[in-house]
Amino acid sequence: KNCVKTSSKQDVPIHLKDSNRDKKETGDGIGYKYPHNFPANWVPQNYLPEELIEEVFWEPGKNGWEGKRKHLFSQRKQSQLKIINQEN
Repeated sequence: KNCVKTSSKQDVPIHLKDSNRDKKETGDGIGYKYPHNFPANWVPQNYLPEELIEEVFWEPGKNGWEGKRKHLFSQRKQSQLKIINQEN
């Protein structure tokens, strides 16, 4: 897919921007949740520009480790979308 190249100018989510400079003025870095501080090293948080949130870049197969985790991946995707919808 070329959706990253062809989508309009994409802004990095503000919580992912470097907060070392001008944090108070810009809000950069505010709201970032470090996944390794959460159970299973995962937290529902958006890591994509708004234009790409609904894009599917990978679908787990039904065999092997992907198949065993397919339900977990689906739950996490739904959690992320719920958080994103609440933010907007």
